[in-house]
Amino acid sequence: MKSMIQRGKLALGLMAIGLALFLGIRTSTGINPPICTAPSITSQPASQTFCLGYPASFTVIASGTSLSYRWRKNGANLVNGGNISGVTSNTLTISAVATNNAGPYDVLVVNTCGSVTSSVATLSTSLGPAILTQPTNQIKCAGNTVAFAVSASGAQGYQWRKDGGDVSGATSATLTLSNVTASNNGSYDVVVTNGYGSVTSSNATLTVMIGSPGITSQPTNQVVCYAATAIYSVTATNAANYQWRKFGSNIAGETNATLVLTNVTSAAYYNVLVANPCGSIYSSNATVTVNALPVAYSVTGGGTYCSGGTGVVVGLSGSQNGVTYQLRLNGSDTGSPVAGTGSAISFGDQTGVGTNTVVATRTATGCSRAMNGHAIVTVNPLPTAMVSGSTNICAGQSASIQAALTGTANWIVTWSDGVITTNSSSPATRVVSPTSNTTYEVTALSDAHCSGGTAGGGAVVTVDIASPSITQQPESQMAYPGQSVNFSITVSNAANCQWRKDSTNLIDGGSVSGATSNTLTISTVTTNDDGAYDVVVANACGSQTSTAATLSVSTLCDGIPDWWKVKYGFSLTDPNVAGDDPDGDGWSNLEEFLNGTDPTQVDLLPEIVVNNGEPYTATRTITIQPSSTNYPNILVSLDPSQRDAAHTTRR
Repeated sequence: MKSMIQRGKLALGLMAIGLALFLGIRTSTGINPPICTAPSITSQPASQTFCLGYPASFTVIASGTSLSYRWRKNGANLVNGGNISGVTSNTLTISAVATNNAGPYDVLVVNTCGSVTSSVATLSTSLGPAILTQPTNQIKCAGNTVAFAVSASGAQGYQWRKDGGDVSGATSATLTLSNVTASNNGSYDVVVTNGYGSVTSSNATLTVMIGSPGITSQPTNQVVCYAATAIYSVTATNAANYQWRKFGSNIAGETNATLVLTNVTSAAYYNVLVANPCGSIYSSNATVTVNALPVAYSVTGGGTYCSGGTGVVVGLSGSQNGVTYQLRLNGSDTGSPVAGTGSAISFGDQTGVGTNTVVATRTATGCSRAMNGHAIVTVNPLPTAMVSGSTNICAGQSASIQAALTGTANWIVTWSDGVITTNSSSPATRVVSPTSNTTYEVTALSDAHCSGGTAGGGAVVTVDIASPSITQQPESQMAYPGQSVNFSITVSNAANCQWRKDSTNLIDGGSVSGATSNTLTISTVTTNDDGAYDVVVANACGSQTSTAATLSVSTLCDGIPDWWKVKYGFSLTDPNVAGDDPDGDGWSNLEEFLNGTDPTQVDLLPEIVVNNGEPYTATRTITIQPSSTNYPNILVSLDPSQRDAAHTTRR
């Protein structure tokens, strides 16, 4: 029993999944499904009866999770199309009921956890009235009888109306009005009814004419150019209709007060019959005269010229006396008209770029026509050259220079040193080996179309005769924050310089300037500028690096750089550090720094021994010059006369 129940549950589950797939509902596996509420119908679709041609709809209201709908007729699924829509929504719509729409309808409401079918709602149709033949407009003479008629199926009653109001006693298929007057003018329609509904006819207008028509303005004679348009018009009173005629015969479809004739090619006469039910009248005849157009000749010339040139000639293969010819560039007149001579004519050199056409006009009649063909004028720009490739070479070496070219290959390039090259592509490249500094330029240029091109730029080849040599090295310095410091060198044969700090290239910016010149400037020194500075000088023959110059930054301006204080653990902000003697050897910290000794180890006054081995007694002078109460300047000097001839030893 338990196995049968499980198999039954499995079968129901498979049926639900199959139904969901049939209705386009996708299922997923491997994911815990959300909580699902089975569908329940709270409002059933209702049976209805509609007249043919009227719209109908059925609606169901249901509750549940993620509902889908499928409307059916006679148990078969419906599809959208024709007059049916909404087959998968809760409302089914039939836009215009037809006899084949009658029948039983229901809707299947489903979701992933169940389904429910609505009760059956029946659509019934009834034959309401339908108009088969509409009443037509009427134009009558006063005193005549007028009849408006309608033909309808399923009709049980009629009510004729004038201007929206019922006509008393007019309740049959035909409305008859006798001895009509202007008071009968208006718009008439009829409402046709039966037990299932009603339908209203279209409007039919009654116009009552009082007397025969009269013409107050006749059509006038027309003179037109060949293939032009002629327009005739007539003004009449009491006119109901018009019929234009040519040579006394009706012109089909020309039944308005105005006659428009296009592409008139021959002379003729025209008149118009103006009529109403009371009578008719013919207009007087109006003629049309057709003037000939100028003879069509062909436009000649055109072509391409070089920018700055005089242009190209544009002309006409022939001309007529009594005709003027206007040249047009890109649809607009250019220059003055040229009188015909009976032979070919020229409009001269034309520099405007574009399409040239010609319009000929007969002086006597003003009739114009376009001449055959056109002449296209184009312009080739002059070639250009832009020379580049400035460089330094060592004596005996070569350099490559080039000229970027515009225009059309091939180019002929004349260089400033007299060399002429023919180039099939851009840039034009040369290898040169000057013995002295030389500037190369392009002095003349032509391409496949034009000569006299323009050139710019230049290649300066500087010849270096030897490697650079630094004759004065940069010197180490001590500075305090906010000072300006310069490092300078003197160098010969240098093409360029590159200053470095701790072997890293410097660039101009902030407080640094002159990074690629002989003098490096640090305008506002900070403790971050402390380091070793050198410069690499180079030319095409080689390079040389200067000795390193140390910049020592002292925050207190006391002659001892910050790095030394940090090394030996002294305060950077104590103004007494320079004069202190922490090891008690009689040497102040400033003296220890200047002599390269350790301020934490006892040192004796060094004995200075000259080259011959004789002892020399050194004199040291320490001068304290306070620049303020907190930051004294301490200067230490030794006799410089013995600096190079002696060396120190420490005991």
